[in-house]
Amino acid sequence: MPNFTGLFEDIKRNYESLENSLKTITTAYQKTILFFDNFFSWIPPEVILLFIFSVLLLILINNLSPSTPRANLTFSVGLLCLIWVYLNKSITSEYKIFWVFKTSLYVLIPVYCFSIFGFILQYLIKIYKRKQKVSASSLEEYVAKLESAYHSARGAAHQVIAGEVESEELQIRLKNLSTLSENFQSMLKK
Repeated sequence: MPNFTGLFEDIKRNYESLENSLKTITTAYQKTILFFDNFFSWIPPEVILLFIFSVLLLILINNLSPSTPRANLTFSVGLLCLIWVYLNKSITSEYKIFWVFKTSLYVLIPVYCFSIFGFILQYLIKIYKRKQKVSASSLEEYVAKLESAYHSARGAAHQVIAGEVESEELQIRLKNLSTLSENFQSMLKK
């Protein structure tokens, strides 16, 4: 009898394990379905199809003209939309131009937004670099300040030699000259 009891316990454990596995698979399946329901409530499934076919067509068109990828994408989406409208008219006998246009915008707007963002970013970088460049007027100002500090330190050195002032005055003016020189060098390194 103990053999049958052990056999039934093994069957029961296997059944419970199988039941847990099926519950896990069912839960994962339900979560996946819920995700796709939410996803396709925001983005129509036609957009995914249009995107896939436009990428395939874009690969072919980019082999012919690789220098204009945005124009090629616009052309491929437009061509696919025309084919879509024609097939829709052939099958259902009605035009859904607004729906097709709206679907094409789902594909084209992000592409052009990224392009516009790239142009704006390049423009801002260009402005930033232009401001960072040393202008001739600021260069002349620094040279004039350095020249003035040098003459001041030189005059103080002559006064110290003549015994008219203390050496601390010369040290202050030399520190001023040194500071201006370091600032000038750092400005030139930018």
